[in-house]
Amino acid sequence: ITDTIRFMQIKSSPTRDEMITVVEAAISTTGSSLSALRWNGSSWVVDWCIRTGGGTFGGVSCANATYISNANTTRRGFDIEYENTSGNAVVLYSSGASATNEMRYRVWNGTSWGPETNVDTARLTGVVTWVELEPKRTSGSNEITALFSDANADLSALVWNGSTWSTEPATVLEISLEDIGAGTNPTVKSFDGAYETASGDFLAAWGFGNTADVRWVSRSSGGAWGAVTTHVGFPEIATIVDMAPDLDPSSNYVAFVSSDPVNADNQCAVWSGTSWPATVVNCDIAVGVGAAGRTTVGTGFVRNGASKRAIVVYGDTASAGLDWYQSDP
Repeated sequence: ITDTIRFMQIKSSPTRDEMITVVEAAISTTGSSLSALRWNGSSWVVDWCIRTGGGTFGGVSCANATYISNANTTRRGFDIEYENTSGNAVVLYSSGASATNEMRYRVWNGTSWGPETNVDTARLTGVVTWVELEPKRTSGSNEITALFSDANADLSALVWNGSTWSTEPATVLEISLEDIGAGTNPTVKSFDGAYETASGDFLAAWGFGNTADVRWVSRSSGGAWGAVTTHVGFPEIATIVDMAPDLDPSSNYVAFVSSDPVNADNQCAVWSGTSWPATVVNCDIAVGVGAAGRTTVGTGFVRNGASKRAIVVYGDTASAGLDWYQSDP
């Protein structure tokens, strides 16, 4: 790729010796490209690409289109995930359109890619600029939930059932997503989500309105979306957000971390399966300063026998390396 890479997402197949990476890149100050590369067990091949002005990449002719504007290449307007049971891969990405058919998707079935297909969100009216996919890891499931936001700082969701997108919330989840600065088009991903492993319920959480609280919503397995709730026990503004499930089949824990770059603070919590802690821990007060397009925190679970910990890693202002924080669920 000769274009300037802005984002890469790489995921591995649960059923094959295979990985797919999707790359978003900027072309100088004029355009962008979106490419899908696949590891087939022995080498990388370019499967498809969409590029301003067309051209070729890895011997593949790129479709001549601009889905993600050059200005929006500081935002990750795509994501990829594999279905847990079938092993099919789903790529969802911004189309650059507003009001109608704001996204498009393609499916890899292990042999070939399906056609590019429009996705219309009934809740958003702006150009989609951030996309996040989360797979349901319950045995027998091919479900994936998509969270996505637009240039108006609105947030919504859709559910992939293995063949179609549906189950969008009855109303927009948020109309004022948190951001660095005062713009209306968020430059960082201030939302995330995860499935509870045991129950299969989905949980999403996000920062909003320059407020030191967090909003969240859940969707029961196979059911409808609940009401959006504000939890005032979070002490910091949730500007950059990451969440991860505990993959223990008997667990419904979900780890949460957010960073407030303005005040250089992190806050960390573990969802119990039914609730957040009444008072959330401020887990560092001297963290690295974030910037547009950057994710400065990450979380997950580690396990040793019967013991498990939620782990958070992040940059610190006091050193050139990574800091980390651990918590018992």
